[in-house]
Amino acid sequence: MTGMVTFPELTERRFRFLRDHGFHVTRRIVYPSFDNAEVVFDSSRCRIQLVRDRSIVEVSLAPPAPSEAWHDLITVVYYLSGGSDRVWDYQVPDLGRGDQRTDWQLQRWADILDPYLDRACQFFSEVPADTIDERLTAALYDRWGMEPPSG
Repeated sequence: MTGMVTFPELTERRFRFLRDHGFHVTRRIVYPSFDNAEVVFDSSRCRIQLVRDRSIVEVSLAPPAPSEAWHDLITVVYYLSGGSDRVWDYQVPDLGRGDQRTDWQLQRWADILDPYLDRACQFFSEVPADTIDERLTAALYDRWGMEPPSG
């Protein structure tokens, strides 16, 4: 169908600023079910994964390849901002379930990621993996106002 744009195309368009930071696309998948899709950008310092699952777009970050230890962008921003940036406080406008909704979400995620990109990549490239997990797990629990499990 003419005019249809794929999730990978929309994602690469909205996240083209990543090229200026040494990123390149290493994974483009459109799954046969529910219009789900995935795009992964890699650099020497960190990885960024965008997933569309039943019309909801999520963004995660990980240390450089081959790591698959993904951490959601909201928790990463919460950690890096010391809890002051409440990027999760927004509503997706009623745009249906098509490309317009996907494009809006991609632009929102790009706007959230851009100011934190360098600090996030520095964190993921310089901090040991077990420390990353420890700090981001603590940030996740703090963000939700919960105590981490003991033991």
